[in-house]
Amino acid sequence: MSEGDNLFGGGFDGLSNVVVFDLETTGLSPSNDEIIQIAAVKIGGGKVLANDSFFSYVRPTRRISSFITDLTGITDDDVEDAPPSLDALKQFAAFCGDSLLVAHNGHAFDIPFIRSSTRCTCRGWSGGARQACHTPSTRCCPDSAWERGASGDTTHAAT
Repeated sequence: MSEGDNLFGGGFDGLSNVVVFDLETTGLSPSNDEIIQIAAVKIGGGKVLANDSFFSYVRPTRRISSFITDLTGITDDDVEDAPPSLDALKQFAAFCGDSLLVAHNGHAFDIPFIRSSTRCTCRGWSGGARQACHTPSTRCCPDSAWERGASGDTTHAAT
């Protein structure tokens, strides 16, 4: 996606206050693995707002496996000086504000990781963002985890 790309073929030109995001993690299990990268862009008028994006590595509590490094290109050196998950998620929540959140398969992957990361560290945190998670079988599945304060290149990365 680049600035000015109309993501919806002109059908949603008025779409605004939307954040499209992606996470990278140390594995597939929200209860056993950790977030290592958060990336997001804001959408306004159906277009990517290139000057309104978010990116953060996240420091996990254990080393990143060679499998995940091969898959994402993210190394232990990349995350060495990164904020811990709660700090990175607080920054992400501030970026999102009350925007609608959109993530491919977000309800099954990204949101459970956010829930797990915030539940274990801070039950009182609330980002205020609304969520809609696009999946191949479900166009919009709202989730209220934020409101409840549930505290070349072949790599796959959030950016």
